[in-house]
Amino acid sequence: MGLLDSEQLAFFDLFGFIVVRDFFTSDQSEQLFREVIQSLTDQYPQLRELREPVAKTGIPVDGVASYLLPLMNSATTPLSCELVNESPLRAIAEQLLGKDVLVKPPKGSYLSNASPWHQDTRDADLRAVKCAVYHDELSVADGTLQFLPGSHRGALARQLAAYRDEMPVEEGLEELSEERRWPGFAPSLRPVDVVLFDPHIWHGSLHGRARFSWTTSFVAVPEGREEKAAAQKHIAKFLGDDFVYDQEKFPYYDARWFRADAPAFVRRMRELGVL
Repeated sequence: MGLLDSEQLAFFDLFGFIVVRDFFTSDQSEQLFREVIQSLTDQYPQLRELREPVAKTGIPVDGVASYLLPLMNSATTPLSCELVNESPLRAIAEQLLGKDVLVKPPKGSYLSNASPWHQDTRDADLRAVKCAVYHDELSVADGTLQFLPGSHRGALARQLAAYRDEMPVEEGLEELSEERRWPGFAPSLRPVDVVLFDPHIWHGSLHGRARFSWTTSFVAVPEGREEKAAAQKHIAKFLGDDFVYDQEKFPYYDARWFRADAPAFVRRMRELGVL
C-alpha cells in the first residue's frame, strides 16, 4: 500500500524533492540519533567536544573536519538497518522510483562545513532517491538543505551544470558569493521529518552550523549495461573514498545480507558485484 498520495508523487516528479513531515515518532528519532551519535563518538572520540553548534548565519563553519561512518551493524544500529531492509521508508522510495529498489547503505555524519551548490551525480543512467534526516531542527539560518526546484533533469539541469563550470567553487568557499549566484528553496527540517530527493537535483547548504545527519539512498533495480554500471558505481562509491575507520565494528554491508535468508533485493546486489 502506497504511503504517498498522488499529489506528493507529482510534487517529487516535478520539483525533484519532497519533505515527508512526521515520518518518525519522537521515540524513533531519538533512537536513530542515539545510534548515529554513539557510533560516531565511539569511532571519533574528539566529537564529544564538538557537538555544540559552532556557527550561525553569515559566519562560515571552518577548521573542523566532517566525519562519516556506515551504520549497518545490526547489534549497535538496529533501526538504521531496519530502515533500509524493510520499512515504510523503503516503500516510499519504491513509490517514487516506480520499481523495486536496491540499497546504498546508510551513513551517520557529523557535518561541520558548508556545501556549495552541486549535484550528487551527473550520471543520466542512475535512477535513485536519497534520504536525509537531521538531529536538530534546521532552518535557512542553520544551514538546512536548499534546493533549486525542478533542476534534477532536462534543459535546466544541463544549463546549471554549464553555469557551475563557468563559475566553479574556488578554494576556500566564499559563502556570500555562492549565495548571490544561486537562489534556492530552503525547507525547514525537524528530527522527525525526512527529506527525499533525486541525486541529480542542484542543492547546497550555506551559513550553517555543525550538525549530525543520517542518510541513505535507494537505487532502482537497473536494466541494461549502462544502468547496471551506474548503480554499481553509486552503491560502492563510499568504499573507494579511503575513509579510515574500524570496518569490523562498522561494516558497510549488513551481515544478514550474506546469509541464506537474506532479503530478496540482496540477490540483485550480488549480481551487480557490489557484495
